Amino acid sequence: MAINSTEIRKQFPSLIRQYQGNSLIFLDGPGGTQVPDFVINAISGYYKKSNANSHGAFITAHETDRVIDECRTSVAALLGAEGPETISIGQNMTSLNYSLSRAIGRMLHPGDEILITQLDHESNRGPWLALREFGIKVIEVNLLKNGLLDYVDFEKR
Repeated sequence: MAINSTEIRKQFPSLIRQYQGNSLIFLDGPGGTQVPDFVINAISGYYKKSNANSHGAFITAHETDRVIDECRTSVAALLGAEGPETISIGQNMTSLNYSLSRAIGRMLHPGDEILITQLDHESNRGPWLALREFGIKVIEVNLLKNGLLDYVDFEKR
């Protein structure tokens, strides 16, 4: 089945934008991504109707919990995860990794080691590198000049 990219692009309002008569091109990455109308509408609907903290005793909190539970269930199914309880949702990967590194960092002691690579995205490198201020040894496996992971360096670590 062929994918109709023109029809798909129509679902993303940002992809219709023009600047000085030219279509804008978005090379999305870690800083954000373009979203389709149905996502914009779902977010807008949530803010209009149910915006509340989770686990509260009021109707909007129950609605928020239901939205989160349904999202986790859908993502778990999409990814083939063991279950929705294995899915974490947060602002972005960098924030989630900082939370994770701080939580794990509380169990570590000066001299303990974390191994990362120079190939890792900054959203993974930065949170672990920040643990150095607590005496945690963060070791980075180097890259070769061609951008590939240096497996010889890895074996030395």
